[in-house]
Amino acid sequence: MICPPKPYASLLSSLWHIDVAHFSFQYCIRFHTYTPFYPNIMSSLPNYVLSSLITLPCSPHIPSFSILSPIHSRRCPSGPFFRYQTYADWLLQSSPLSLPGKEPCLQRLKMVPVYGVFFMAVNSVFPLSYVRTEEFLEHNYFYRFFYMVAIFFVFRMRFYSAWCGAEAGCISAGLGCYPQGALSKPGGGPTVKYSPDPDTAVEYDFKTIQNIDCYNTDFCVKVRHGMRYWNMTVQWWLHHYIYPNAPFRAYALRAGWTMLISAYWHGLHAGYYLSFLTIPLCIAAESAMEASIRAHLGPKGQNIFDWIHWFLKMRAYDYMCMGFVLLKAGDTVNYWSSIYFIIHIIAIVCIGVGQMMKGGKKRERREQVEGEKQDVVREKAE
Repeated sequence: MICPPKPYASLLSSLWHIDVAHFSFQYCIRFHTYTPFYPNIMSSLPNYVLSSLITLPCSPHIPSFSILSPIHSRRCPSGPFFRYQTYADWLLQSSPLSLPGKEPCLQRLKMVPVYGVFFMAVNSVFPLSYVRTEEFLEHNYFYRFFYMVAIFFVFRMRFYSAWCGAEAGCISAGLGCYPQGALSKPGGGPTVKYSPDPDTAVEYDFKTIQNIDCYNTDFCVKVRHGMRYWNMTVQWWLHHYIYPNAPFRAYALRAGWTMLISAYWHGLHAGYYLSFLTIPLCIAAESAMEASIRAHLGPKGQNIFDWIHWFLKMRAYDYMCMGFVLLKAGDTVNYWSSIYFIIHIIAIVCIGVGQMMKGGKKRERREQVEGEKQDVVREKAE
């Protein structure tokens, strides 16, 4: 009898896949070998990635980085992702004991107990398994709707504590420590060549291995920005390796392609695909409303619009989280249908309203231009 794999093994497998894929891209860049699926690898990467390429390791070193690096760096299997260059810089540090570690590590850990307490408390009151029962469907609409808010809160608290703990593990080992002047980015590492002044004290940061921005994840306004602050190191990889090579030009379609690859990376559960492929629809909706409504409001109106936008953004992520945690297509669709596919409907209505207002404005401009032409003709006739 074959036992099903543990979630821990699934996490390790996901990290191993992205590490191996990262190596493949690096080899393509270094040896200028292109594939028909990704013809623009060189042009899609920033200069700081291209300039930092070093001699890539031989085959025996690849599993050392991909599999053993979680042990070497004390990295939690939840991440973060980092480039081989970051791994090599960590191994070649000249004076690792002089790097700051205690204060940044404690700073990153200070909220973990709070996240843990919130996770256990809310999860005990709103268990996920209850959603799959017939009794759950007997509750009123508002209870069913609020339940996804609680589930996403539990989901965030779990990942906040896991990722902050993983970052603390990297910090304690000195992984991803660079001078602040290097302007490091999560996942990518330093963006500029930095030579510190020998007469000036060097300040360091660990932005290279920062995987979560808890505050901005909760309080950023847009759906697209919410992705930017969540799983930041993997988002960097998707942004530089997958998004630029999407076979589409429109932003929403490129985002959809990237989300499809991200869903496949997470696994084969239908819930992943239902959730991730809802994101492009939400992005298209918010873009339509921004162009048709927000752009024509004053400062006070834009502030009100942003608060409504933020509320809908959080509800959209609540909604999509249900597919991510329920996993099965039947369970996900059953829950979404119990709240009448509310986010899908809102998104489609927003897109429709945006298109109608856009068409109306075009017609008004056309009529205005025609009126101006008639005035010019009339003036000439007089």
